[in-house]
Amino acid sequence: MLKKLFKRLLLAFALLVVGLSMAIILLPSSVSPAPEVTAVFHPDEAAFGEERSLNILLLGVDYNYDSKAQRYTSGARSDTILILRVERKGKQLSMLSIPRDLFVGIGKNAVHGYERINAAYSFGGEKLTIETLERVTGVKIDHYIVVKSDVVADMVDAIGGVPVEVEKQMDWDDNWAGLHIHLKPGKQVLN
Repeated sequence: MLKKLFKRLLLAFALLVVGLSMAIILLPSSVSPAPEVTAVFHPDEAAFGEERSLNILLLGVDYNYDSKAQRYTSGARSDTILILRVERKGKQLSMLSIPRDLFVGIGKNAVHGYERINAAYSFGGEKLTIETLERVTGVKIDHYIVVKSDVVADMVDAIGGVPVEVEKQMDWDDNWAGLHIHLKPGKQVLN
């Protein structure tokens, strides 16, 4: 249940970040240039250039833990993979969610063999993930955003937690990851 909640929070955060970013990029500026300025900056032209659309990869990345519950990033996989497409004309945003368990050839010409697509991040970070996605989907990725799981936790804490209704007693201890969950039935605030 907490993994689903985490994914939902990550998706909500991603949509918030993308929405705010697109609002900044796509909304017309109401600031008049100073008289000595000879050119006017157009945010959409800066973001899109000559292109009619912009493709942004959003990755939600977890951490790995050793036997002493120490966090390390090597081998981390991308649990959330979204391709966001922003259309300059019509100012539309669409999103494609890539299942993390999609079995594909990793890298150009599948040089890393066939694995779940989220393994691309553990083998080669953003670069290999983009390379793999571009080959598999045929979509050119223009920009990417990586959100690590601790950022989501910090955001949840910053807003005072997230209220959830717990249906039954939850007890989970993962000493390897240093994760201990103990929730009683009823309304709880996760932080």
